[in-house]
Amino acid sequence: MSDPLEQLTPQHHEAPDPNFGARLRERIGHIEDRADRRAGRGQSSGGWHLAQFNRGLFNHPLEASEMTEFVNSLDRINAIAEAAPGFVWRLTDDDGESSSYVDVPGTDDPLIAPNLSVWTDVDSLRRFMYETDHVSYLRRRAEWFQKQDGPIAVLWWIPAGSTPTVEEAVHRLDLLAQRGPTKDAWTFRQQFPQPIEQPSGDTTMTSQVLIPYLTVGDARAAIGFYAEVFGAEQRGELFEMPDGRIGHAELAIGDATFYLADDFPEMQLVHPAGHGAGRSMAVVINVDDCDAVYGHALAAGSTEERPPSNQHGHRSGWFVDPWGHRWCPTSAEV
Repeated sequence: MSDPLEQLTPQHHEAPDPNFGARLRERIGHIEDRADRRAGRGQSSGGWHLAQFNRGLFNHPLEASEMTEFVNSLDRINAIAEAAPGFVWRLTDDDGESSSYVDVPGTDDPLIAPNLSVWTDVDSLRRFMYETDHVSYLRRRAEWFQKQDGPIAVLWWIPAGSTPTVEEAVHRLDLLAQRGPTKDAWTFRQQFPQPIEQPSGDTTMTSQVLIPYLTVGDARAAIGFYAEVFGAEQRGELFEMPDGRIGHAELAIGDATFYLADDFPEMQLVHPAGHGAGRSMAVVINVDDCDAVYGHALAAGSTEERPPSNQHGHRSGWFVDPWGHRWCPTSAEV
């Protein structure tokens, strides 16, 4: 009998790039440096910062010749923003490039252009927009952007040191369109002052390079589960979509941050347990007592996969949470 493995056609792979690792380390270094810079400029023991979001619609794809001047100006205008007094943070893609290359959740339109940034105050943002060379491109907006119905820009206050997400920004813009200017979503023309009260909770702008983002079937229940099992603390507010689903939540376990959201099948984001999906990843978490955390997780509704045992100098076990995600609590060997 012939070996069925011999009938398989081996896949062809190009030789790995020997410089890839160095380039990746350099890119991660840039991300960490940028996080350190913005933390130094933007973190605060209290108070509020200004978040702004505008959603443009290009006339042509970015690679089109009609967009060449706009594309060539992105780095320069972004550099002016970062050097401007009052600048705290701006959205970039995974490679640190302009937010014009970032996808907007809930749509696959390549012409949509998000712009999301954080400033210390309204006057700082206004000066950048209208008293630097940025204004020359603002005047020529019609050359590159389509006219849209309804609001395209929104402002709101956030706790100093926190980082807004695109999901939150889209939600704020939707609120503005539905309700008009309110304290939760407003405009330059109708502004709302900073809240008088201090923000609740300890908010920090994380420089963590790798952040897990879990899709769960019930975000509110999942937040309670992770708080019960791991002592996770919710950071900031939940961002509820118009249909009631949670589009984004941030939690912290010690110094580590992770995100979660409800199912969004229209974006091919579903939790494994409720949709017959396999499990291709796991989250390893260092704890003080693997056995205690493991037993507590089972009592809270998890499924046993591999009981704790001593392995490679550590004690670890594997369980699956109610949404189908694998977790591996790890502690010192006993």
